[in-house]
This record gives sequence, structure tokens and C-alpha cells, in this order.
Amino acid sequence: TLMSLPVAQALGRTSNVDLVATPLAEAIVTHAWRSVRVWHVADMSLNAAMVVAACHAAASIRSGDSVQEIALSILGLGAGKRIVEETWQVVQACRTSGKEVCLYLFHSETLLDWSFAACNVAGLTLLLTSWDGSMRKLFLALWFASTWLRLLYSLRVLNDIGPRFLPVFRAVKDSLYFGVVVGFCILAATHAYYFMGRREDPTPAYAAFLQSFRLGMLGDFDLFEYEGVDPSLVLIGNGTFAPEDPDPSVDYIAIHFLFYAVSVGVSVVLMNLFIAVLSSSYDLHEDLAKVLFLQARAATIHNIRSRPWGIMLAAVSRAFGCGCGETDLSDSALFFFVREQPPNDELRSMRSVMQSNLAKLESKFEQRLEHVVETQKKLDRKLEQNASTLKEEVAGLKKDILVELNRILPTHEPALCTSLAEQAGENVQA
Repeated sequence: TLMSLPVAQALGRTSNVDLVATPLAEAIVTHAWRSVRVWHVADMSLNAAMVVAACHAAASIRSGDSVQEIALSILGLGAGKRIVEETWQVVQACRTSGKEVCLYLFHSETLLDWSFAACNVAGLTLLLTSWDGSMRKLFLALWFASTWLRLLYSLRVLNDIGPRFLPVFRAVKDSLYFGVVVGFCILAATHAYYFMGRREDPTPAYAAFLQSFRLGMLGDFDLFEYEGVDPSLVLIGNGTFAPEDPDPSVDYIAIHFLFYAVSVGVSVVLMNLFIAVLSSSYDLHEDLAKVLFLQARAATIHNIRSRPWGIMLAAVSRAFGCGCGETDLSDSALFFFVREQPPNDELRSMRSVMQSNLAKLESKFEQRLEHVVETQKKLDRKLEQNASTLKEEVAGLKKDILVELNRILPTHEPALCTSLAEQAGENVQA
């Protein structure tokens, strides 16, 4: 059927924007979503419960108390559920061709899902251990933060949230390529500053990177600190101290040259260009918000239907004879309505607004052009009728003039009468 698993997978992974933007694709995804939205609500509820459990765990660890078993159970349930689902998808992919296995293993969402699953298992393991090192705190902090991001990512298929969120995700993803350029420039500045050797704490390499990152990315700097010298306090009398600028270092000229190069080249030029690239990418994807939303829903439909829970529910329902979860769509039909004009809430980007306005102007211009052409045809027909009538009147007038001239002039000059009649008729016609 149109709502089968391969169709959902194709709509979720295709790069053909025109195909997903069709009313038929929207109708298919919308209808198929009704059968899996209960499962997705359960997923969001579990993600929200994991966020609450992570908040409780963080507060308990900070206060020195033990994490309650209910919080550990919720976090363990989330970690176990993800491991089972990902393992099941690997098994299902291995049953198909080798191409499907490669597509699954190297898909971006697969790598992201396995990363979250590994973080859940490692974080839960660290919660159950008594080790109290700085790396444990760092990993748990990142794991707690990932629960919030997972909850945020699960909201992308909701009607009122997804079309606003997805352009943000895609714009940030597309801007990563420009971030590579900025990253290389920061590393180049770090290398140059490291060679100058003006800062040593906590390590020379990190001190150079920190100064370059602050100056290039954030525009935050202290020129004396960047030069590697510090102001001093001098006694000016009456027990009062005032700051005094230090003397220039031996690398004063070189450090200032590097400072101007990084501040202008990275902080001003590249950062403003990055804002322009990000804005352009967001405007482009905001125009495709509906397509991105339908693709996200189709991918979610495929993921939910690929999980073992639906198969287990169907097996249990068949065992008890209730038939729950089974729907026969072989003889069904899908009906849907199509808008002639897009609703106003879909015209959020400047590109879509301009396209809509241009389409309206083209429609009005075509209507006016048709009216002008029709009016021109009517005038041409009327002109032809008037010309025909005029020719008939001129011919009759020539006859009358010829008769009158033959009566007035001598009868031995008929050629003169004819010439005069022809000339008079031409003057009248002109």
C-alpha cells in the first residue's frame, strides 16, 4: 500500500524536494502518522521523564546524597530501550542485502542514535560507581545535557513546533562547512601565537588557543594580556595605589601585527560573513520547512514501524485473539483536499513571500493581457467592418460623381470625367 514501510523510508531519505512537496506525499505521510503518533507520544514522555531523572541525579550528586532508585530505573529504562531498538534494527538490516546494511550503518541518524545509546550506558554505569574524578563529572555533565537535546530533537515532528525547529537544525548543519574555514584560521592564529611564546599557563598550547579563540571568535581581548605583560600597581601617596601600564615587550611590534591580523581577518570579516551565510541558509531552509517537516515525519514513521514493539504487540494481540494493531488497507482508498493558495503561516521566509507575490502579479498581468488582446481583437473586427462600409460608400460616391460629371462636361471628353471621378473618390477615401 501507499502507507507501507518502504514508502515511508523513501520519503524520509529522498533528496527530491519536488516529490515530497506534492499533495499526495503530504496526504500519505499525514495519514500514516495517525497510526504511530501514540508511539511517538510515549517516546517523548520517556525522554521527558529521563530529563526529570537527570535533574534529580545532578542535584543528588551535588548535595552528596545517593540517587533514588526511581530515577535510576527511568534512566536505565531509556538506555535499555534504545539498545534493544538499535540492536533490532541491525538484525533487520543484516537480513537484507549488503547495500542496506551499509546504508543503515553509515547513515547520520544511525550514528547519532548509537552515540546516544553508548552515552546512556556509560552514564548509567558512572552513576552506579563510586569513582569521583573530574572526568566522571565531565562525562555525567555531558550526558545530562544530552537528555535535554534528545527531548528537543523528539519535538521536531509536532505540527506547531517542527516547521519552526527544522530550518534551524538544517541551517546550523549547512554552516558547519564554513565553520571549518573559521576553525583553520583560528588554528593558524594559535600556531603563530604559540611560536611567539608570550603565555605559558596552564600550558603553552592551550594558552595560545585560548587567546586566539577569545580574540577571533568572541572579540574579547586584553591587549596587555595578549602581549604577555601585566599592569602593576604603584603607590602615588597617602596609601593610594594606581595601575601603571607595563613597558612594551621585546615582541611588541610582532604581537600587535598578529593582533590586528586576527581581529580584522577573523573577528570582523569571517564572523560577519558567517552571520550572512547562516542567515542565507536559514532563509533557504525556512522556505522548505514544510518539506523538511514531512521528511522528518516519514523518517520517524519508518523508525517506529521498524522497532520490535509493534511486532510484539501484534503477536500478543493475535495470541489473545483481539486483533489489536492489525489494519487491513488492501481495499481502502485515500482522499485528500488540496489548497489552491498556500496558507499565510507557510509564507515565513522572504523567498516564499516574494515568490507568492510574484505569482499573484503574474496572474494579474496575464488576466490584463488577455483583456487587452480581446479588446484589440474587437477593435480590429470593428475597423474591418468600418473599412468595408467605407469602400462601399466610396464606390457609390464615385458612380454619383461620374454621372454628375458626364452631365456637366461635354460628352466628347469621357476620359476626363472618369479621371476626375477617380481622383475625387481617392480624396474621399483618404
